[in-house]
Amino acid sequence: MYERVNEDPARRTHAVESGHNVLRGAPEDLSKLVLGAAGDQPGTLGAAGTG
Repeated sequence: MYERVNEDPARRTHAVESGHNVLRGAPEDLSKLVLGAAGDQPGTLGAAGTG
């Protein structure tokens, strides 16, 4: 699936060194990806919750 989705220009993909459970296997990497994606989205809450 990663290969198919990775070729779609409308999506951003990231490879993380982890097993199936990325939350358990690479929590720091997942946090960075989620926070980075949230910062890229207009209308999301900022650090102070003022979005």
